[in-house]
Amino acid sequence: MSRGTQTVDAELEKIQHASFSYFLHETNPVNGLVIDKTAADWPASIGY
Repeated sequence: MSRGTQTVDAELEKIQHASFSYFLHETNPVNGLVIDKTAADWPASIGY
């Protein structure tokens, strides 16, 4: 594996970790809903 590929893989892993962390931190443990953005008092919308 080339050094460039390792750098891309490391960056991709950081992005994936940050994305997954959002759901870990912003999911309501009572109802399982995830807020739409991290602004204060922002609702979790439900689309179907």
